[in-house]
Amino acid sequence: MLSKLGVCAAFASCIAACSCSRAQEAPSQPGEPSRPSAPRAPERPRTRRPAPLPPTVETIAMDDGGAYRLHRWSFPSAGTRFDLVDLGMTGPLDTPLRESRGSLLFNAGFFTDDGRPDGLSLAHGREESPLRRELSGGVLSITRGIAHLHESETFALPSGTDFAVQCRPRLVVDGRVNIRTDDGRRADRTALCVRDRGAALELYVARTDHPTGMGGPTLFTLATELLRRGCEQALNLDGGPSTGVAWRQSETEVRLLRPRGPVRQGIRVTLPNR
Repeated sequence: MLSKLGVCAAFASCIAACSCSRAQEAPSQPGEPSRPSAPRAPERPRTRRPAPLPPTVETIAMDDGGAYRLHRWSFPSAGTRFDLVDLGMTGPLDTPLRESRGSLLFNAGFFTDDGRPDGLSLAHGREESPLRRELSGGVLSITRGIAHLHESETFALPSGTDFAVQCRPRLVVDGRVNIRTDDGRRADRTALCVRDRGAALELYVARTDHPTGMGGPTLFTLATELLRRGCEQALNLDGGPSTGVAWRQSETEVRLLRPRGPVRQGIRVTLPNR
């Protein structure tokens, strides 16, 4: 049994502990009820802005006294999104670029007389048009973030391929010009160039003021120029009157080199998120 002195000591200890606990609490105003803290407003998701991709442009003189303007765009293979856009033979290139976050849109490969894509075209695992070996030429693919250029005759789709387009001819193969002779046939041109062992791609568009798009370089001349600029591999896409490209000069400004003829498919490039 506790003595009176022990009971008093225990009671005093309890009072002190209670006072200390209250001292650690935030003081409240007399007569003001406690209020729960207001919930935090959810953070708004960041708006993904389209990335500008302006070209570099040079005027290239030709041996016959003519000249063409060579436009160049550079972008990484990894992290960049590549889409195929059906332009329906009459659709403009700038409209599907404005309606997306894309940075660049240009003509793809050939099309048949009845307006179907000619040769392999594939994006995000979906094949829009099958491989046609008799078309020859090459297939440019992007597999696990690395660009490759294959010959069509022996091509087998690698596992993990996200994008592929077939056209002809291959302009540069393994650091060498792949066009044997200069046939003298001039036309505006569109070409894709592989650099840095597939880690980077470049788009080249050669344009003139010729009303039907037949004033640009020959295939041999373009291949030689691309090799000089460091292309390790390069594939010619559809050209002549189908050569066209739209790009974002800034976030809000889209510029256009309008094709002078029909285009079946376009390739849209969307740079990695900023």
